[in-house]
Amino acid sequence: MKRLKGFWMLVSSIILILAACGNNDEKDQKDQNEETVGPIQAELSVPKTADLGEAVLIETKVTQAEELVDDADEVKYEIWMDGQKSESEMLEATKLENGHYTLEKAFEKDGKYIIQVHVTARGLHTMPKKEIVIGDDEMAMADYDDHANHDEEHSELSINFMKPDNTKAGSEVMLMSHVELNSQALENARVKFEITQDGESEPTWVETESETAGEYKAMYIFDQAGHYMINVHVEKGQEIHDHIEEMLMVTE
Repeated sequence: MKRLKGFWMLVSSIILILAACGNNDEKDQKDQNEETVGPIQAELSVPKTADLGEAVLIETKVTQAEELVDDADEVKYEIWMDGQKSESEMLEATKLENGHYTLEKAFEKDGKYIIQVHVTARGLHTMPKKEIVIGDDEMAMADYDDHANHDEEHSELSINFMKPDNTKAGSEVMLMSHVELNSQALENARVKFEITQDGESEPTWVETESETAGEYKAMYIFDQAGHYMINVHVEKGQEIHDHIEEMLMVTE
């Protein structure tokens, strides 16, 4: 009887040791994951000038915590002539190795163009932009020299929508987005959630509040189960106006 009791004590001790090891492994993995969390960075490379009809190589290197990002969900280049953003074109990037995403583009008119890359990766979004002058346009070149550096310093916008876990119809849930500009929390912005259920045409608009710098929240109840498109709009002054889209599944 004593031997049997001792046997079960030994088994219990082994189970406790294994559980402790498992918890430590989980903690180590969690700590490791937390260390790699951070904003994504998109280093956009665009030539200063190019000739009319010349094939221009546009390239973006995407990183997170100094690690190359090879699994971006989407990388697109939006290109428009200065002052004509409403007529911009959106072009898919070609994925290369080592976190590089490229595009070749030939321009058909002289002038100054804006090139903005839209990068969505790991639940984050960033959209830096640069300028290029095509052909012999002295006025555009002078304007480039005056404003190019300013644009580079103020165009690194990152939007992160924090998807809630186990979202259920009829239950109140917190919707939250983190917004950064040049890796710094963006304060005093207007952030809205545009919510559209799959198959519906009319969205619901939800205004957010911010108690912590760069963190924008709103409480919301989804009436029905299904797939929803969450469009996060960020606005501040005349310089910042952009958005990202995320899908959210709501269960019964």
